[in-house]
Amino acid sequence: MQTASGLFPYEDSDPDFYQRNQNFFRPLNQTLGWLTPHDAWTMQFSQMDNNSLTVDGNLGGIFTRSFAPELATVKAGPLYFDLLWVGAGAIWSDYNGNLNTTGNRGDEGDGVIAYVDVGVRGVLRISDSLYLSAVADLMYLPFTNRFALQFGGGGGGPALFTRLNYSKTLGSWDVLFYDEFIGQSSLNWFSSATVNGYDRAGRYFYGFQTPGPTNSFQNSGYARFGNTIGMSLSTLVFDNSWRLWITGRHVDFWQGYEFRNHANLENIGVALGYEGSKIPFAPRFSYDMYAYGGSDSVMHQFLLSLTGRLTENLNWLGSVGDFFMTGAGARGSSGNRFIWNIDLRHSLTQNTTQSFGLGETVFHNNVVGEALLSRYAQYSINQRLNSRSYGNAFIQYADSETNLLTMQTARRTSVGVAFNYQPLDFTQLNASIIYDKFSQSTLTGDRWRYMVTATQQLGMRLTGSLFYQYEDYQVDNPARFSEHLIGVTIRRYF
Repeated sequence: MQTASGLFPYEDSDPDFYQRNQNFFRPLNQTLGWLTPHDAWTMQFSQMDNNSLTVDGNLGGIFTRSFAPELATVKAGPLYFDLLWVGAGAIWSDYNGNLNTTGNRGDEGDGVIAYVDVGVRGVLRISDSLYLSAVADLMYLPFTNRFALQFGGGGGGPALFTRLNYSKTLGSWDVLFYDEFIGQSSLNWFSSATVNGYDRAGRYFYGFQTPGPTNSFQNSGYARFGNTIGMSLSTLVFDNSWRLWITGRHVDFWQGYEFRNHANLENIGVALGYEGSKIPFAPRFSYDMYAYGGSDSVMHQFLLSLTGRLTENLNWLGSVGDFFMTGAGARGSSGNRFIWNIDLRHSLTQNTTQSFGLGETVFHNNVVGEALLSRYAQYSINQRLNSRSYGNAFIQYADSETNLLTMQTARRTSVGVAFNYQPLDFTQLNASIIYDKFSQSTLTGDRWRYMVTATQQLGMRLTGSLFYQYEDYQVDNPARFSEHLIGVTIRRYF
């Protein structure tokens, strides 16, 4: 339209306030920029070319670069206010079972609840491209005649990540030493501004509630910290067709600002992998030793891994090896354990892909510090029927899943199917069924969930949805329940 009419917006060629004072704002950008999403601060030392320090973090999402001042609803100097959305919704629940709490109106939680809410964002511009942002969600609950208010930056709690690297080449060896720290705090900048209020129906509620200590500025119990000190050595061997790796790391985990509930992990590994072009399926031999703090046992794992393409449309990854535990804490260990796994991914047609996995192997979780020995099988298929519809299904089964630190064993079977259909350009229909059966030392039962959703774009940036869900949870304790749920939502974004 502008090209056809020859009319274009007038752009002021005079520098603005931030451009005129960039000697002040540019260092501010560099100093605070690493606190914004997707940005990090990296420093390399001029006298030590092989060293680098990376720092990445956020302050709960309150710093951002993703804002367009010219699109703000209200402008007042460096302050901007945006109306983000207006919405409403309601659900009806028919709940059968025991709830830990009654409904907010003194009943058992059945019935209808509803809400009307509005989202507003306030932004303070502190440099030419850096903004301080806070989002407020104001909600009205008509059946209880209550208001609820919650503020947030949209990025969770403040977090910090740092990594210090030192790398060097010694002869034919590539050497790397590193220290990596991850911290997730529980600080809530806007806790004092939160207005609690909610309305419940069955297991669901509208509104905001922050019971107990989470309504304070910080709750130490939700803080998590981890630090890893590691090294890696690698070199090419055997006519430069194979690579030898030697690795080691020490990992510490803590909870709370007092750094209590300390756990640690020691891991040493040696691997030899083929990088040439003559041997098919790229063999890799490896040995790993794991020692978890608080456990008197040491875990050893030998593996031969193969990967490659069997046919033009079939890729595979497989491994075989030996696993055993030593030490006084190797409770119930029956000597060596043969471990293996095979994973296949097959493109049947342009519109059909399937994957298959089978094996008995050990999974190490470095986040919570646990090791699981699992015997499992899994299969999934994805099918696109046409340009407007596709479906997928999966089944996975683990007949023995043992926590090697506590020696507790569980069994689990999961089956699911989903279908998506777009009858019109702005209409989406989704349906899914999921079944889960589980058995462990303290709980045995199964769970069914059926869900159907219809989503319709009603206008420009206006979307509505209607859904039905039925869930049946049967276990050998009073927590069992069944619930029918119907809900409707509508929201207009600005």
